[in-house]
Amino acid sequence: MLKSVQNTYIQRSSGCDHMHCTRCQTNFCYRCGDKLRRLKFFGDHYSKLSVFGCKYRYKAESPVQRKLIRGAVFGTKIMIAPVLGSLVICAGAMIFGVAIAALPLYSGIRLYRFIQRSKIPLKEQRAKMINSKNDQTIHHPVVIINGEQMYLAETRHA
Repeated sequence: MLKSVQNTYIQRSSGCDHMHCTRCQTNFCYRCGDKLRRLKFFGDHYSKLSVFGCKYRYKAESPVQRKLIRGAVFGTKIMIAPVLGSLVICAGAMIFGVAIAALPLYSGIRLYRFIQRSKIPLKEQRAKMINSKNDQTIHHPVVIINGEQMYLAETRHA
């Protein structure tokens, strides 16, 4: 069977209906001659209920019914898209609001637990303070003499 596409006659020997024109680099359907299109939300040329679908794949004998069904499916998808978009935006706003309220509370609880775990009994704190007053250590800085680093030892004063 010969078909005329872009004033060029083509013949399919076997295989699927997907054709590729080497002159204009276009993919098209052998059965209907339409360009193959694909939109993620709306389907492609091989989808039965897509508006881009091949007329020979779904109700080829009744074009009016095919157009009405495909148009209804397309219209439904068009009407659902803004509703889904608004639901996604509302869900994002709710998550953001909960995060704003919950994060300070959560971090406050973590800080409180950290302080409770790191608390040292009062007797131990006083003992450390007394020992640190009695044990005064002077740390001397590094001294460089003639390009050599010399470390001075720590001295303790009692």
